[in-house]
Order: sequence, then C-alpha cells, then structure tokens
Amino acid sequence: MSIIKLSTLDIAKSYLLQRAYILTSLDQRTELTNKRN
Repeated sequence: MSIIKLSTLDIAKSYLLQRAYILTSLDQRTELTNKRN
C-alpha cells in the first residue's frame, strides 16, 4: 500500500513539475514576443 501511495505521489509531483515548467517557458516566450513588438 505504501509503495502505491509513493508512486502516485511521485507521478503527481512530476506532472506538476512538467506543468510548471511548460507554463514558465510559455511565459518567457510571450515576454520575448512582446519585447519584439
């Protein structure tokens, strides 16, 4: 049981980290495009 809980937590953590990374990269891209304009 504990192993399953740990695996699900790790999956959730990695998923959230991916989301945060994608969002930050998108923000940086929009900032760059705004600076160009």
